[in-house]
Amino acid sequence: MYDDIFPSNGENPSASEINAVEYLHGVMQDPRIEAYEKEFITNGQVWLNETAQEEYSKNYNFLNKNQREDILNQISEVQWGENWLWTLQSYLLEALLSDPIYGSNESKEGWNWLGHTSGYPRPKKVEYDV
Repeated sequence: MYDDIFPSNGENPSASEINAVEYLHGVMQDPRIEAYEKEFITNGQVWLNETAQEEYSKNYNFLNKNQREDILNQISEVQWGENWLWTLQSYLLEALLSDPIYGSNESKEGWNWLGHTSGYPRPKKVEYDV
């Protein structure tokens, strides 16, 4: 779904290329992220699939590109969908701009696209007990 929100156009990396889903998985494990936000992200995926089922009798991931675009446009017109997409886009931008130590942007695709050079010191990996 992230590639539908942030596809590559030949110049920018796609969500898959920056490993945005892996980054979001890390967000979902992070104890500093509020439980209500994690629940909202999870519920949004459920609501997305419910909308796809209502419209096309299939889960979102089994729709063709035009159907997925239609569903994203539909949910962007309702408050939960607009807020959910905004939340996902915020984390996607974090994935695009973050240091590779956080599990995304591993080959610095986002940084290279934007012509960014990392500052120093770079962050250290932190492990959480979940």
